[in-house]
Amino acid sequence: MSTNPVYYNGLGHQYKSAGNIKEALGAYDQAVSLDPSNMDYLYNRGCCYRLLEQWDKAINDYDVVIQSNPADAGAYWERGICYAKKGSPQKAIDNFNNAIKHRPNKADYFVHRAIAFCSLADKKNAIKDFEQALNIDPYNTKVKQMLEQVKQI
Repeated sequence: MSTNPVYYNGLGHQYKSAGNIKEALGAYDQAVSLDPSNMDYLYNRGCCYRLLEQWDKAINDYDVVIQSNPADAGAYWERGICYAKKGSPQKAIDNFNNAIKHRPNKADYFVHRAIAFCSLADKKNAIKDFEQALNIDPYNTKVKQMLEQVKQI
C-alpha cells in the first residue's frame, strides 16, 4: 500500500474517468488523509461527493477549498450546484456570483445561475444569464433551447 498521496489522486482520476465514482472517492479520501493541506485532493473528493449526491459532504470540502483560496471559481461553482440540488437557490446564486466574479468567461456559470434564477421565478435575470452564456458560447443549442423555454413562460 502506497503512502504517496499523488498516487491515490491519480488513481482517483482513473476511477472517476471510468465512471467508478465510489472507488474514486475512496482514492481521493486516501490522498486527503495523507496530505490534508492539498486543496486539489479535497476539491476532487468534493466532486465525488457531489456526483454521489452527498451534498453536505461536498459543501464541507468546497468550504475548506474556498477558505484556502477565496478566488477558486470552480469551488464556488461546484458548491453552488450542491446548494441548488439541496433546494437553496439563493445560496446557489451567491456561489455562482462568486464563480462569475473570478472567471467571467465561463458560460456554464451563467447557465447554472440562470437555472437558479428560474427556481426563484426571476425570469428577467434568468434570461439575462442565458443570453450572456450565449454571448460566450454562441453555438450552444441546449442553452438556446433553455432560453426559448424561459421566454415562453
